[in-house]
Amino acid sequence: MKLYPEPEMIIYGKENVDIPLNFQLDFHGGLSHSFQENMFLIFKQFSKEELEPLLRGEHSGRSMKCLLIRDNKPFSKEIKKFIPPRKVSDSNEGFSISLENDMIKITGTEEQGIIQGVHTLLELFRNNAYHGTIKSCSLQDGPFVPVRGVHMYLPAREDIPFYKRFVSRFLAPMHYNIVFLEVGGGMRFDRHPEINTGWEKFTKWVFEHHKRPFGPEGRFQDSAHAELAGGSFLEKDEVCSLVEWTRAYGMEVIPEIQSLSHSYYLTAGHPEIAELSDALWPDAYCPSNPDSRKILFDVLEEYIETIRPGMIHIGHDEWRVPALCPKCRGHAPELFARDICEIHNYLERKNIGTAMWADGLLPICDGKATYTCIDAIPREILLLHWNWWCREFQERLSLRGFKMILGNFSNLLQGDEWRQIAHDPNVLGAEVSSWVGMNRERFAVDGTVWHMLSGANYLWNGKKTDMENMYWLSSEYLPQISSRLNEFPHISCLNGTTACSVDISSILNVTSCVKTGNVKWNLDPLIPGKGKWRKIIYEIPNPWTHNHKKGVAVSDARNELNKENTGSVFGLEETVSGEQLFLPETIVIEIGKKVKGFVFFHFSSATGKRKNAPYQTVDEKNPLEWTEFLGYYQINYASGIVEHIDLHNGLNIDTLSCFIEDETKFPLLDVPPAVRIDSLSGFPSGALGGFEWRNFRADDEILSVSLHAGKNSFGIIPVLIALSILK
Repeated sequence: MKLYPEPEMIIYGKENVDIPLNFQLDFHGGLSHSFQENMFLIFKQFSKEELEPLLRGEHSGRSMKCLLIRDNKPFSKEIKKFIPPRKVSDSNEGFSISLENDMIKITGTEEQGIIQGVHTLLELFRNNAYHGTIKSCSLQDGPFVPVRGVHMYLPAREDIPFYKRFVSRFLAPMHYNIVFLEVGGGMRFDRHPEINTGWEKFTKWVFEHHKRPFGPEGRFQDSAHAELAGGSFLEKDEVCSLVEWTRAYGMEVIPEIQSLSHSYYLTAGHPEIAELSDALWPDAYCPSNPDSRKILFDVLEEYIETIRPGMIHIGHDEWRVPALCPKCRGHAPELFARDICEIHNYLERKNIGTAMWADGLLPICDGKATYTCIDAIPREILLLHWNWWCREFQERLSLRGFKMILGNFSNLLQGDEWRQIAHDPNVLGAEVSSWVGMNRERFAVDGTVWHMLSGANYLWNGKKTDMENMYWLSSEYLPQISSRLNEFPHISCLNGTTACSVDISSILNVTSCVKTGNVKWNLDPLIPGKGKWRKIIYEIPNPWTHNHKKGVAVSDARNELNKENTGSVFGLEETVSGEQLFLPETIVIEIGKKVKGFVFFHFSSATGKRKNAPYQTVDEKNPLEWTEFLGYYQINYASGIVEHIDLHNGLNIDTLSCFIEDETKFPLLDVPPAVRIDSLSGFPSGALGGFEWRNFRADDEILSVSLHAGKNSFGIIPVLIALSILK
């Protein structure tokens, strides 16, 4: 599998190199003791938790020497001309790799470059582990921009293992180097335990009401961010452990400690500092009240003691209709500036930098009340500029000398436009944001992983991935990401896994083309016969030999394919005139084998409810609130055990055209587009999703798999086209 983000230069040799399970590290060039310790940790963790399960014991005795070298000339003269000057001369993260049968060499000008080389090396091994071997190669690379960040909430206690996997197995190989970790009221405060108590009461209200609170007379307030730390808080040693883990993988942690606005966690514990005291849950503190910053500084102090940051993000975005209290009214710009300056000065005395959102300094939306104070803001504050779609705003900030990164970065930005923006010396990079709870279920539904995955190429090499490679990214690479983010890897990613298709021809009951009500699809371009997705063999039914039928569908009694139903085989339409075809509620597929897993190639007949907008904040306790229940697969074991696999539209099943036809949508983490449906022009017009299920009872024979219909308000039905066994 090819390497992503795309390296600037890689040359493969002819020699096959067995992937080792053990690494003998050797350090040269005066590398620090802490760096060496981190490298031992990274390689040990990688070998034990990733390579061992993937290789399944193969090459268990295989060891390889790995030299990590600091050298101020890591690039050969012959290759240097292929790398843009900015990558070599402006970065301390450039590196080269030489991978041969008996030795690995990773060379960088600084430790930051060497660790990026290590992440690339481990990604090469991850991507080829199912082969057991990799081609020898030489590689040289470096970043396009120096700041490549993500924004995430502090995880809940039960999600700490996922956070660590996300950092080590996803963010690190994508070459992100900064985590803006929003922490708010998510850590236990020794000085102010009442803040933790107030925070939990507030989040409980949000989860019960499924919405952000409104202010007096229906005033619109900030989003709640109630999913931060699962609506509770972590102990200090847990927060410290997360930060140290992240730093070990070469990423700096910049805590986002919201102040002024988005301050529910402060005002819930101290209502006396609220900007609007008559609000049920005030979203901002009063900047005229000296106790506001006194309490904030106590909170900052405890985070500083725990995290030891070099910079703190102080928020200050979306101050909704500001300066409403009697003391503040009419003085919004100067109060906004004074609050920022006092916090900045406090942090500066501790040698800590300041970052903040830039919208309050721009003449747009909520910033209209405060933007005139821009010249009172210290120029050394790093701005997160999320109004980057308007170049006028970028120029306003840049002309004043502010350093900035593009906040809430999106893969919808065109490549040429991105390179023009990044050419501004005051633009240091970008950060991709998540605004949902930091766990696998929410990230799978929200599209967080896709936005960070597709955004990584922009930040690392300055290029937007074209549509053809975007399809490869979603179809071939996304399943690898999905696997590594699990506690246990997908069976299909393991070395030695084989697959075979299941014959479902005897139960086919729907035609290639259906158009009735909310039940619509066209499978004419889907070529019948055997195919291969990654290494999974599947078989698409041939409607010519199966009474024009091409799939299997179930429905509750309210759904029918009636007289408007049409069936089409390769463009030839057949109208079922005056006939009502009621779909069954259950269909059984005989198996009679021991299996290690299944891959279901399926789709949903319509979209319905689906969380499909980037940065759409939803304060829900359960991520399935964003999805539509369509039914379930039932696994029937010989022992009598029964297991259900619920089908939720927008989680593990989706429409044919989602993502393919609309670039604003995203492919789902757990049902990537697997079997491509091409248009007449040869470009993808849709795809069947490939949903993989792992059997944790592999020694118990599976008698059958049954598909059961579910009730939903949109009348959407699931359609199965092919089923494959993993063994």
